Amino acid sequence: MKIFRPAVIRIHERGVSKHKIAELLGIPCTTVIDDIRRYEETGSENSSRRLSKKLGTNPVSAWQILREDLGLKPYKFQKRQKLTAKVKMKGNERAGAILKRLSRGRHRKTLFTDEKLFDIQQVGLQPPGRQIYSRGPPNKEQRVVERVQKAESMMVWAGVCATGKTPLVFVEPGVKINRYIYMDMLDESCFPWTEQHFENDW
Repeated sequence: MKIFRPAVIRIHERGVSKHKIAELLGIPCTTVIDDIRRYEETGSENSSRRLSKKLGTNPVSAWQILREDLGLKPYKFQKRQKLTAKVKMKGNERAGAILKRLSRGRHRKTLFTDEKLFDIQQVGLQPPGRQIYSRGPPNKEQRVVERVQKAESMMVWAGVCATGKTPLVFVEPGVKINRYIYMDMLDESCFPWTEQHFENDW
């Protein structure tokens, strides 16, 4: 879709709506929105043309000035998390503590754990369309995928290390996880597995 990007920007500058641009070019509206957003954030699509307007010359001359005379190349803006001096200092302290803890090959005996909340709700197949094969019109109930605003959910816990992984632990629905529940879960599921897996080398 990159071949349509210049046309999208030119038509957009004339005040044509995004939906109309998509209709004129025969491309998805999401593509038009992405191209315009990228242009507004970086200005990479029309920088030489805007420079030509400021200098009162044609776009080709502006491009030659930027690329050939000045030796400049276009670059895109990159987004990243802002790191202040305080954040960097704290990161260095934590990194040093982790390296010290994982010295002498102890990283292979470190168990990393995490939990994930999964929604229990039927979903439709993608992409949408004709997905039921039938000789006759199927029952309407068979063609409906119901959704609810607040679906039921279940918490799943697991751990992984360099040499193995723990069994999945399914938390009962409605149970609110606090430190006491979490410690009980470790006592019942995590610690027995680590003792069996690592034996006396834990």
